[in-house]
Amino acid sequence: MAKPPLTHQIRYLKNEAGETREVVVSVELWRKIASQLQDSVSGLAWVDEYEPNSQILEDLQASLEDMARGETRPISELWDD
Repeated sequence: MAKPPLTHQIRYLKNEAGETREVVVSVELWRKIASQLQDSVSGLAWVDEYEPNSQILEDLQASLEDMARGETRPISELWDD
């Protein structure tokens, strides 16, 4: 089934004065948008810049455990092209 045009995937919420106050999008569309955002100062992707420190530490610990078991991959496999 074809996806509806982007204009049909976005809903605008207005206040009593008719001013647009909020935008509602599906989780799927939000994930696509968020994956394209970059922090203007650091240049990091939005999801990387604002990832909680606890998640970063958890990922690092898992990577170190993989390395200790000899489960390594070329760095090029980690990059998104």
